[in-house]
Amino acid sequence: MAVEYRDETPFTGDNHTPTELANAIRTKKYGKDVREPIAQLADKLSNAVLGQNIGSVVATPTKTFTNLSELQKAYPNGADGVMVTVDNGHKYFWQNNAWVDGGVYQSESISDDSVNNEMIKSVNFNRVRDDLVERSKVRVWNKVSEVTLGDDYFTLTAKGGDAGAIVPFDIPVTKSPVYLNISFRVLDGSGLNYGIDTYTMKDGKITQTLQSLPLSTTGYSKVQVPVDYTSQTNQILVAIHGTGKVQVSISINRTGEVQNLEQLSSKIGALSKINDDEYSNIFTGSLAPFNNSTISTSQNGFEIAITGANSGVATDWFVPDKDQVLVHIAGMKSFKTIQLVLASMYADGTVHYTTLTSSERGRFDMTARFKTSDYSGATKFRIIANCPDQDASGTMTVTQLEIVPLDDMQINANYDRNLREMIKKMLIAEGKMNQISAIYDADYTNLWNGVLTKFGSPQIDKIGSEYLITVTKPNDGGISPQYQSSSAKTKVHVEGSFSTKSVDVQVAYQTPNGQKYMKLGHVEGGTLNDDFYFDAVNLAVYQQASSFRTLIQCNDDNPKGVINITSLGEYELSSFQENPIYDRSMQKMMMNIMTKLDQVSGAVDAIKADKGLYLTNTRGEKVQLILNSDGTVGTHVLGLDNVLFMGNSLLLGLDTNNESGGPFGMCASDSKHDYAYYVEQAILAKNSKAVFSKLHDASFEMAETDEAAQSYINDNNDKFRNQDLVLIQIGDNVGTDIRIKTFKNNLKSLVERVKADSPAARILLIGVWYGNNGLSDFIKQVAQDTGCEFVPIFDLNTLDNRAKVGDTITFNNGSTMAVPAKYASHPGDKGHKAIADAILKQLAL
Repeated sequence: MAVEYRDETPFTGDNHTPTELANAIRTKKYGKDVREPIAQLADKLSNAVLGQNIGSVVATPTKTFTNLSELQKAYPNGADGVMVTVDNGHKYFWQNNAWVDGGVYQSESISDDSVNNEMIKSVNFNRVRDDLVERSKVRVWNKVSEVTLGDDYFTLTAKGGDAGAIVPFDIPVTKSPVYLNISFRVLDGSGLNYGIDTYTMKDGKITQTLQSLPLSTTGYSKVQVPVDYTSQTNQILVAIHGTGKVQVSISINRTGEVQNLEQLSSKIGALSKINDDEYSNIFTGSLAPFNNSTISTSQNGFEIAITGANSGVATDWFVPDKDQVLVHIAGMKSFKTIQLVLASMYADGTVHYTTLTSSERGRFDMTARFKTSDYSGATKFRIIANCPDQDASGTMTVTQLEIVPLDDMQINANYDRNLREMIKKMLIAEGKMNQISAIYDADYTNLWNGVLTKFGSPQIDKIGSEYLITVTKPNDGGISPQYQSSSAKTKVHVEGSFSTKSVDVQVAYQTPNGQKYMKLGHVEGGTLNDDFYFDAVNLAVYQQASSFRTLIQCNDDNPKGVINITSLGEYELSSFQENPIYDRSMQKMMMNIMTKLDQVSGAVDAIKADKGLYLTNTRGEKVQLILNSDGTVGTHVLGLDNVLFMGNSLLLGLDTNNESGGPFGMCASDSKHDYAYYVEQAILAKNSKAVFSKLHDASFEMAETDEAAQSYINDNNDKFRNQDLVLIQIGDNVGTDIRIKTFKNNLKSLVERVKADSPAARILLIGVWYGNNGLSDFIKQVAQDTGCEFVPIFDLNTLDNRAKVGDTITFNNGSTMAVPAKYASHPGDKGHKAIADAILKQLAL
């Protein structure tokens, strides 16, 4: 048989039929791509026996399918080997031109009355960690390194030079950032220099630097690992330099928090989940050995050693108060099969066993339901997770376990704890949305523990949950305990009242050189109901801040009075929570989603606010990352000296011929109530020397040829130069097919010309008040493609924000006019203020 050895594609995967392996052996060009299929084929030949069992050995499956229909669809003309269907656990093999059912592909299940009380011993565990680190595989990096493993730590010894330990971790199923938590204790630091460095690695090669920790006796750090794990990293390198010894404890997880099992099982762990008070986990947190297994405590969870068939773990007996019960279990295992079994006990003491589901995945995540009414006469139940394989041996880690009695709402076809799935169901059929009131946002967690202590020498009295802080000297106040945040927008919310003239809110942050302070806000007027924000990432990078505290104090010259704090919130915000669509009330969120459908194109779970790639330096100035000509990365301070407004009638709609004292925004009551004026005042508050210019862009919007659009760009080229900030409000006059085509052909050119003429400028694209023909999505995409920012304003076009017919407009020369009906769809004063607020929120001055 002639064979062409021309296939240069790599051989990948480990779930192939013998025919596929044979073809690879015949056709792959390179030796490395031939050796692997040979090895896999040898394994299959040693295990597979045409679907037949020999003694206690069961043929290893070639592939698994959801059901028989999926198998028949994949291989209508048959295939070599044993195929297993998940829905019934049966094995199939091709015989006489048909897929033949070979019976259950599992060893014997638990028989009735095979378990007695002597076989079960209770054990309780209090703390587990949602940890991805593979601790047993931590190893040395190079020859000058030495690593000794402990229970939940390792000791790294440097013998001169750069030494390190490679820490492998499991790749999360969801490609999302996780947190690296590292704590250390220096055992011998006499010969160490520099600091303790951490890097991401991919298969032994360094991919990027995470952070460098200064040397001290002990230390702790939490840093986000924002990478695509499938291509960039599956290991962390911890490195020290010189000679010495350091004890290191490291974990990699999604929250960076150590939690007990009950917290892990009750937390939903995603923004898209619903907080349903009736969704209660009745698992007690106690598991017992079952059939010759042993359980030990570890940071990962319940560690179970399996020995022999049906060995596993069992929960306490429970009596559900509802008919239908959901069971969810997740974790990892090293043996072949895990099954979830329901044990039901009857009045005479007999126990029956029913297999609910099973899995052969190494990292398992199984969910099943049962009805108590199907077990008439049963007095109580328990859940068993075990291995049914003959001669079973290995370990299992249970990281999550839920036993949830479901009410009528939860068993409804429209109910789903995943928000996106719930929305889809509700759009198809009328669900029960009004019975669910709020979204359970696992990231929106108040980090404050309810305690305030003295700062300075005030008197502090606690009445219920409120604090009364009596101040008599400058700087007197109350301060919260330390908390940690890795958010570039950490939020502090303060509610209360005060009888002093003013109150200052500051963040106190801990550095290697002691505690430092940064003012967040100054409040007067006697009432506190304010949000304050700071960049925790900036403080960590530039000040080596390791923790934060909220300080509420009075700095009046002669302070005498009481500060009453009724509520304090400290939040590590995610980017999703900054999005205008976000609301913790589900009904409001649903309304926002429906309003935004045109803009988000149905991708509800992918909405993210467009924030520019900017940082804040230690002086509070916005800086932009830039690539220098020599390849190094530098920063540019974003100035506010020269600001260019580009817009249509919303910017320059009235008195454009200067007959009445000067133009301003259409339907604003006067020139001090359009959106540009509000933005100008906010900028002047930051830079009193700022210079503003305005340029009408309606002729570009209404261009009907590429030549006309390019002519606008060329004619205004000089106005684009030497700007620090350019605000392009655009898109409302693009009302015909030819204008839409021309606009889409040339908008990117306009933006790129502005960027070329003012390369250091920050550029915001703003639109569209009228939301014409889905242009918001297009403008947003142009902003993303050109590295600019986008401010959506279509959702601000509400009846309350529009001008009213008959409203009075006063020009700069004192003359007036009434708003005519033809202008009334433009923003009134409220609308202009809303647009300005949206722009200023994006600018975050």
